Amino acid sequence: MALLLKRFRFALLVVGVLVTSGLLTGTAGAQDEIIKLVMDELKSGEPERQTGAIAIVRDIPGEAITKALADELPALSPAVQVQVLSALADRGDAAALPAVIEATKSPDESVRVAA
Repeated sequence: MALLLKRFRFALLVVGVLVTSGLLTGTAGAQDEIIKLVMDELKSGEPERQTGAIAIVRDIPGEAITKALADELPALSPAVQVQVLSALADRGDAAALPAVIEATKSPDESVRVAA
């Protein structure tokens, strides 16, 4: 398991470098794959994998990742919702606003405060 986790962290690092360097900007297919990877990691239930995914979402360009995060937000655990809300705030994309407003109605206080 430790080896798998190290490989995953390395993969996230590589993806993060590609995204932040702009090498993936024009490739919609690659960006879709990154978004799918991020969403899968957020749903994994493993805190280290979720934190790794959150770390790169701030740097993935475009509205598609914002929409994907906003759509998935209600299905995530409260702890991950708080992290995603923080990442959405950092992104500053207005596409997240409806999901953030909805999160203010969460039964979990930490999610409401983050929203």
